Amino acid sequence: MEITSLNRLRGPLKAKVKKGELFGTGSEQSPSLLEVKLQLNNISTLRDKIESLRKDYYSLPADVDLSETENELEQLEDRLDKTEHDTFEFSVSDPANNSVWTKRTILSHIARIFDPMGLLGPVIVMAKLFMETLWLVKRDWDQPLLEIEIRNWKKFVFSLKALQGIKVQRFVLIENYKSLELHGFSDASEKAFGAAIYLRCTNSSEQSSMMLLCSKRRIAPIKLISIPRL
Repeated sequence: MEITSLNRLRGPLKAKVKKGELFGTGSEQSPSLLEVKLQLNNISTLRDKIESLRKDYYSLPADVDLSETENELEQLEDRLDKTEHDTFEFSVSDPANNSVWTKRTILSHIARIFDPMGLLGPVIVMAKLFMETLWLVKRDWDQPLLEIEIRNWKKFVFSLKALQGIKVQRFVLIENYKSLELHGFSDASEKAFGAAIYLRCTNSSEQSSMMLLCSKRRIAPIKLISIPRL
């Protein structure tokens, strides 16, 4: 393991810190900048560790295990490659191997979809609407689903694989911006309702971008309510 490998990692990380401080997006309270600085500290620790091993190289036993240090460096490289794009990405597990599908297992898989910002709102609504159908037929928690219900659920689960190709930019501003606008939208139907907030950013060259900040969604109550009231 060469120190130059660690230096190769430190360069891009230092550049990210400098860029964040230059554009004012990396204050001491910025989670992204703090994470980068933490990676720099981790690299410095690894450098010291490897340098210490190099000094005693000729006195090391032939069977010394350096796998721990190598694994740490590989993990840092992998994290750096991902943060270079600075995007939100979604990972979907494959629950198709369940031997028995019940209301309990369905709810468990829905709860695994972590989406605090509401970027996957339309997807999660479909899952919750399916769960609502199980409530309407009064299915017990551990009662096996009917064959048609299992087919409908598996069809939804397989469609989730398309989420793995979605990448959402974390940085919502543009350089030299001069104005920011928040735009809110809401809509409702007989089955669900929701709201979304977008950020419109315009720079000095009158170029603008529109990015989704967050959204909220709810399925309509089982008790019928008029769409205007929703």
